[in-house]
Amino acid sequence: MNKEKLYAIWQRKEIQITIDVCRILLVVIAAIILYQLVANINEVKLLSGNPCAICMNRTGAICWFNSIK
Repeated sequence: MNKEKLYAIWQRKEIQITIDVCRILLVVIAAIILYQLVANINEVKLLSGNPCAICMNRTGAICWFNSIK
């Protein structure tokens, strides 16, 4: 295909509407992720620590990952 045909396809109203919908969905998904991070900030902080120690303290389980090292 030559450039003019591709440009004509790109300028079609249906393509532009689809791209706009995708942009809106991406913004909505990003907002949901940001909300989840802010709403669960304590859990996010815990992830930066030692997840094996946190799990062992909360559940009483033994972490096999630490014994492999």
